[in-house]
Parts: sequence; structure tokens; C-alpha cells
Amino acid sequence: MTTIIDPKSKLATQLKNCKVCDEPIYFGFTDKGKRNPYDVIDGEPTRVSHFGTCSQVERFRQLNPRTRV
Repeated sequence: MTTIIDPKSKLATQLKNCKVCDEPIYFGFTDKGKRNPYDVIDGEPTRVSHFGTCSQVERFRQLNPRTRV
């Protein structure tokens, strides 16, 4: 697995693929301290929430009915 640095927290995290759309993501922390998936563009971590850009977000909601996206 590839390790990247979260631009906000400066902590190392693992690059993963979204389980529903297979795009690269990493898990960082929101301002309130909750884990959130963020997009990776051209190998660089962003602070763009993957919940807002996932092409299969409806499928994710079906897999995780408790998750509010």
C-alpha cells in the first residue's frame, strides 16, 4: 500500500480504493475529528470529501444505511 500525508493533520495514512467506485481515496479527519474519505487526484491528497464526488454514492448508501451522506 502507498502511504500519503494528510494535508490538514500532517499524519501519514494509507492510500486505498473506494469499495463502490474503485477511485483512490484516503481517510483523514474532519474539523470535528471524525474520519472521512477524501479524494486523491493525480497521486496527491486533497481535502475534497469523496462522499460529494463518488459516482456510486447511492450504492454506498444502500450498503451502509446508517451513513448519512
